Amino acid sequence: MPTPLFAGAASRDISPTRPLFLVGYPHVQRISTGIHDPLLATALCLRQGADAVLLVAVDILFINPPTARRLRKTLADATGMAEESVFISCSHTHSGPVTHSMIAWESDPVVPEPDPDYMRLFEDGILQAAVEAA
Repeated sequence: MPTPLFAGAASRDISPTRPLFLVGYPHVQRISTGIHDPLLATALCLRQGADAVLLVAVDILFINPPTARRLRKTLADATGMAEESVFISCSHTHSGPVTHSMIAWESDPVVPEPDPDYMRLFEDGILQAAVEAA
């Protein structure tokens, strides 16, 4: 008899709780005024025997490699999976908060640094969705 495949899925709302700059259009000052569609962190965990994979999708423009690596380690530690079995992707929305600084925006006086409160909400939502899915 084949080893059964187990699947778990979960999502968390990672929408900002207060008005924030919306990144995605250079040199354009856009501040959120409400939520039309929530931003989500969605996780899918697949396990078969000792093998497992965790797929996380976040509705954000993008995250930088150091943050992605730190999140992958955190998720691996929290779920008991190998780091190389944790994958994070971004939907590339142009209507979400800033999640990291980048060289292309250094000379753009409109784009702020990531909001620390939002980054906590963002990372906590990812962790919660991943743990529940696993």
